[in-house]
Amino acid sequence: MSKRPFSFLKASRLLFTLFFVMFVLLMAYLVIPDPEAEAFYHNLTGSQKNVSKNDYHLQQQRKGVVKEILFNEGAELRKLRLECQDAEILFIEKDGKGEIQERMYDVIGRMQEKLYYVLPDGRLAFGIPNHFFQMEELEVHGQKIPFKDSGAVPMQTINYFEADSAVYTFRHEKFMADQVQVFRYTLPSHILMQPLSEASPSMTAFAAKVEFSLKNKKLNLDASQFKGRLELPERDL
Repeated sequence: MSKRPFSFLKASRLLFTLFFVMFVLLMAYLVIPDPEAEAFYHNLTGSQKNVSKNDYHLQQQRKGVVKEILFNEGAELRKLRLECQDAEILFIEKDGKGEIQERMYDVIGRMQEKLYYVLPDGRLAFGIPNHFFQMEELEVHGQKIPFKDSGAVPMQTINYFEADSAVYTFRHEKFMADQVQVFRYTLPSHILMQPLSEASPSMTAFAAKVEFSLKNKKLNLDASQFKGRLELPERDL
């Protein structure tokens, strides 16, 4: 009977010693670095030191990009819609200044150039909206007439363009496109329509480079090496 307490105590000590040894081995495994992992870490930190702190580049791929931008010319808001199948979001930091760019490929764009109305007698008029962008009056040759019951038909001029590539900078709200084919349409409604395949363009043009920016929500447009051609309706030929 006297040996049982002794055997139990001895077994407890043996079990405790076994757990202690396993704990020490586990800590040694975790603390002592793996040679391959240590070499990889030093190579990584070494390559980071070779990169200038004033030059940083981050890139993200995007698919099926659609971008809509509102701007105003006169009293009415207009819309610019950009589409592309492939794009890259780039964050570039240089000399302590960061900039976000979106590089787009195979770009399609639709931009409302002009919004106006045609009265029943053929005169052109421009809308005067209220603070809620609801149309209340029309301006015809400097005179204002009520919009209600005027019989005015909304019309718009749309520029449709295709470009091989383009860059949009978020900071300056600037869009730059290369090798641009432009088609101008005159269509009813003030809604930016898509597609435009059923309509006939009033003008076709080509530009080596097109650049526009939005400052205070107003559009500034510039085109280089612009070549255009008016497309007359068949009845006018």
